[in-house]
Order: sequence, then C-alpha cells, then structure tokens
Amino acid sequence: MFIFKIGAPRISRHLFTRTPTTHMSFLHKMLILVGLVAVATLVNSDLGISQAQTSTDILSITYIQLEGAGDSTLIQTPNQKTILIDGGLKRDYASAIKPILDRENIDTIDLIIATHKDQDHLNGINGLLEANQITVNQVWYSPELTNTTRVTTPFYNSIEQNNIPLSFPTTGDTIQLDPNIHIEVLSPNVIRQFSEDNENSITTLLEYDNIEFLFTGDIKSQAEQWLIANTASDKLDIDIMNAPHHGGRTSSTQAFIDATSPELVIFSADEDNRYNHPHTESRDRYTSSNINQLQTGIDGHINIQTDGTKCSILFTNGTEVACFEGVSKLSEQHPDNNQGQTDNNQNQVDNNGQTDTDNGQEQSTDTDNGQNQGNQNGNQRNGNNGNQNQQQQQQEKTCR
Repeated sequence: MFIFKIGAPRISRHLFTRTPTTHMSFLHKMLILVGLVAVATLVNSDLGISQAQTSTDILSITYIQLEGAGDSTLIQTPNQKTILIDGGLKRDYASAIKPILDRENIDTIDLIIATHKDQDHLNGINGLLEANQITVNQVWYSPELTNTTRVTTPFYNSIEQNNIPLSFPTTGDTIQLDPNIHIEVLSPNVIRQFSEDNENSITTLLEYDNIEFLFTGDIKSQAEQWLIANTASDKLDIDIMNAPHHGGRTSSTQAFIDATSPELVIFSADEDNRYNHPHTESRDRYTSSNINQLQTGIDGHINIQTDGTKCSILFTNGTEVACFEGVSKLSEQHPDNNQGQTDNNQNQVDNNGQTDTDNGQEQSTDTDNGQNQGNQNGNQRNGNNGNQNQQQQQQEKTCR
C-alpha cells in the first residue's frame, strides 16, 4: 500500500480535538458568534459557494453543474488544499470549472483524480492542463485498457510537458492533504482489474470526523459487487455519494445501495442529456430505499459544507438546508430535527413510464462540439410540476 503525503504527518481523525478558548469576555464571544453565523449564511448567488467562510474547520465539496452527462467535483479542505475529481467535457473547464476556481481564488490544485478515460470525465482535465493557468501538484489516474488517442494522448502529453507526478493508485492507497481528513482508494484493487474501463474507475472514500463521502466515477455492477465483497462494511457505510455512472441502470444495484446506505445521493447529469441519465430504474431503487436525491442539471452547483459534525447543503439561490435528518446546519447552534420535515417526498422521483433501453452504449462518447440530445422522463420529484418555481422548491428541501 502506498501513502501519498503532502504536508505534516497525519493526525488520526479520532484523536483530533479542538482546544477551547478561555478568558474571553461575553461581548467578545457574542461578536464572534454573530460573525460566524453571518459568514456561514453568506453564499454567492451564482455559484452557491461560500465567499467569506473564515472558519478553519470547514470542508467544502462542490458537485459542479456541467453540460450533458459530465462529472466534476471540487473539494476544498479545511487547511485550504484543493482536490478536483474529474473535469467533464473539454468545454466544461472554461464554462463551469474555471469560473468557480476564479471565484474561490484557487490557483493551485493539490490533487487531480482522473477516475478513468471517458471524455465526459477526462477531457475537462485536458482543458485545464492545456490552459496552463492552474498549478497542479499531482494526478491520480486509472489507466485505460485500450487507448483513446483523442482524449488520452493530450492528457499524457500535458502531464509530461508540465512535469506533473502521475500515479495509478489502487485499493488501500491514501493521500495526506489535511491532517483531519482521511482519503482512501477503495478500488480498483490492481491496475486494470476489470475488463471494462468504467469498472476500473477510481473509487474514493473521504472521511471527516462523523461525515463520510464516496466518489464512484463510472463503476457499474461488477465493481460494485467487488466493493461489497472486499470492503469492510463500516467503511462502505457512508453518508453522501455521487451516484455511480451518473445513475445509469447498470449501476446503483440494490445490493450496493444497501451496503453504502447513503443519506443523500447526487446525480451528475444535465436535465436533458443524450443518455437520459439518471435512469428511472436507478432512481426507483434509491427512492424505495428512502434515500434523498439531488441532480446537478436540475439543482445547479451543489455545495456541501461540513465541520465533520454539522453539515449544510448550499444551493445557488442562497438556500441552506441540513444535509440529512439528524444533523444541524452550520448556521444552527443546536440540532432541530423538527424543522423542515413537512415534505418528506420533496426529493423523491415519480415513475412516469420511462422506457429507454440499455443497448450497451452507456459509455460516454459525447463530442465536444455536439449537442446534448434526448428527453429525460424520470427526473421530476413528487409534488413538482413544470410550472412550479425551482428556487421555491429548493427552499423546502430537507434531507431525511
């Protein structure tokens, strides 16, 4: 097992404690309290990302809204390290990712995780590397089974030209970016473990005190079964997950949903994408398991902020809600599990007869100048209709 370390030696998240402040006047404490509440609720109206979060213990994870069925997630650790998981299509770098990096004043990415070769994951990273505007300290990649010259050749060329360390991590590998955050690769177990590139996507666990995230790339049923059989059950039991393969029907098996038991699942897919992701079958499985669902193409950039105990979802319209039932929002001083539970079906989907078939073409083949096509028939939540205001709906969202 390889451990990639940046910065100081890792402190066990179970041993980390905060030192209480002493000898502070009541007025001073009140001023700090008011300031923290104001800061926690200050959200950029365009990007849904805190613009003045001064607390040093906040982990920020943004599931970025992209065109088509692309996937990209930006992670900002409490000690201001930055991780980018995938980059969508090439045009997505300029249209979606770079504006967020600029707004957050990010000029260095400490780690890029390129989960696999599909261009709706890798080509946006090519755009970032070719623009040569951001310093990249390290790249993880799951190497392709068969070369896709149009996507992988520019990737390898940029890595070489910029002298960026490139690693092919496997199960058990970790990286030390923040002393209080544990990041571990769960699969693949060996390089090119499976016979399909999607199945070999780097699957990563991120743990911050009591909150766990799982990032799955485009894994499908084979990799899901392997993870269930070879990962400790308490490690696979997480809180928030991006749906494998954008919610494709050959992923998100019921066994995997049961093993991970997320409180919230996020689909990275535009509302009208050519693959009709997420598929109704996958949505139905999450719905039957009483798991709340969000989708970047409907809900915009989805920014989750947590101190390891409290957890907030910040939407692009400025709305802040608790990530799931049983946790407080960052702006709350005490848990209040009675608020915001009047619409338990807000994030559930209805079955409206989507009948698209799986012809084995779920692997992404979007062209950078192509138009997203097709209709998405299974993506509306219960109680939603085409005439309701989406921002008003977001204000009522509560995770179970």
